[in-house]
Amino acid sequence: MNIHDPAIETEHDDKCLVIRPTRAQAEEAVRTLLRWAGDDPTREGLLDTPKRVTKAYG
Repeated sequence: MNIHDPAIETEHDDKCLVIRPTRAQAEEAVRTLLRWAGDDPTREGLLDTPKRVTKAYG
């Protein structure tokens, strides 16, 4: 299992450099997924969802 350490901003291996997106970018990605799923990320029940999702992953 790969445990994510939020204190580490980048990870490097022999193949590539992975740059961690900002929290704002991650929250916007969640909004994009909600729209892709056909929902409205600005409706009352979903307003805090991007924040909850990034908190769960971060």
